[in-house]
Amino acid sequence: MKRLLTKFKSKRGDIGILPLVIFVVFLAIGGIANEMVRFFAIQDQMSVELNRAVNLCIKTAMYDSYRMDKENHLDPELAEEAFYDYLHEYMDLDDRFERYSDDDELMYRIKVNTLEINGDTTRATAKGIIYAPGFFHIGTFELPFNITSRNQRIDGL
Repeated sequence: MKRLLTKFKSKRGDIGILPLVIFVVFLAIGGIANEMVRFFAIQDQMSVELNRAVNLCIKTAMYDSYRMDKENHLDPELAEEAFYDYLHEYMDLDDRFERYSDDDELMYRIKVNTLEINGDTTRATAKGIIYAPGFFHIGTFELPFNITSRNQRIDGL
C-alpha cells in the first residue's frame, strides 16, 4: 500500500504513470457509456417512429364501407404507400431512407427488408435494419427491427 501511495506522491513534482492510466481508463469507460446511451436512444426513437408508420398505414388503408359493416379489410397497396410516405414526410428521410443532421452528417439509415401487409386480417409487419454511425463515425451499429400492427375492433364499449 505504501508503494502505491509513493507513486501518487512524487518528490520531484512530476506526475506518475499510474494516475495517467487511471485517467485514460475513466475516459474510455465514459466514452463507452455515452455511446451505449446514444445507441439505446436511437433504438427507442426508431421503434416509436416505425410503430407509428405501421399503425398509420393500417389506419389509412382501411375500407370505410367495410368499417360500417364491422368487418376488417384494407387496401394493401394504399397501406404500403402510406407507410413509405410516413417515412419520407414525418421522419425526414431522403430517397435512400437516410436522415442527415443540420451539419450534413448521417444520423441513421433505415433498410426495410420486408413489408408484409395482409388485407384480410388487417395486419402489417415491417422487418429491417437501422444503420447508425458509431463513435466518431468509426464503424456502424446495426439495429434490427420487427414491428407488427393489427387493426382490432372492440365492440360493445
